[in-house]
Amino acid sequence: MLDLSKWNLRFITENIPQVRKQKQPTISKDVLNAIIKNTSVNVRSRVFLALLACTGMRRGELLALQIGPDPSDANSVWDSDARMIRVRKSVWRSTLQDPKTAAAVRDIDLSTPTNQMLQEFAKGKEQGTFLFCTKSGKHSNGSDITDRYSKLSENLELRRAWAERVGTGLDLSRATGHPGCPKLRHAGGHLS
Repeated sequence: MLDLSKWNLRFITENIPQVRKQKQPTISKDVLNAIIKNTSVNVRSRVFLALLACTGMRRGELLALQIGPDPSDANSVWDSDARMIRVRKSVWRSTLQDPKTAAAVRDIDLSTPTNQMLQEFAKGKEQGTFLFCTKSGKHSNGSDITDRYSKLSENLELRRAWAERVGTGLDLSRATGHPGCPKLRHAGGHLS
């Protein structure tokens, strides 16, 4: 019988793959803020990008996001009153589907500025409609952090307090093209 409790260090070090410097694409806060404030970029794209940064959601998860709440808890929704996004679906190649993994099913608490940005963006849109659909009512076609096992998942007030404390670090006051909302500008919070 093979004794797996003993390590062959020479074998491991001789056969371990080389890990070279890997560069993962990132964007700085300053560049992201510049894009969010850039009125030559359409509002939908600015809010979409801001929400990606604020929530850590995947692109397909955002495309599946409907204006909620959803009593059946079967769809991905943004619930303005609860200041929460409930991720239950994703979009892949314009098709609504279940997320890739069970861990992708989660609730994301929103900071006040993020929720206010979405409220401004969603004005005039009906409950149950997709938040980021195109003018024709369909999803755009394209390619495509919260932990479900956290004990925080059952303590709504503590999660909200942390969402406010962490904030976004972004100036969301002009993402929707409506400047002059001082609550958004000063309530962003910063990581420390």
